[in-house]
Amino acid sequence: VICPGFASRPHSFWIFPILSSNPARALKALRGAGFDASVGRSFALVEREGNECPNATLVLDQAIYLPFYPQMPAQELVRMAQVVRQVELPTKA
Repeated sequence: VICPGFASRPHSFWIFPILSSNPARALKALRGAGFDASVGRSFALVEREGNECPNATLVLDQAIYLPFYPQMPAQELVRMAQVVRQVELPTKA
């Protein structure tokens, strides 16, 4: 799973973005598991003729924001990762 900004230091955020191949399905699975994940575009791209931003558009279209804060128990982070993996990783037949 692609995690934009994962190497940023210091960490001073309470949500963490990931890119999903199917944001609607991932959001439904995360919320069904009790996680307050969200999608949305609080950012806007300014595009001018000859200055398109296809990568930025892709990131915004596929971004899901996961809850991530210091008080979150480690076992909940693991459980949230498992939910994301179930949605994002193909199952072996």
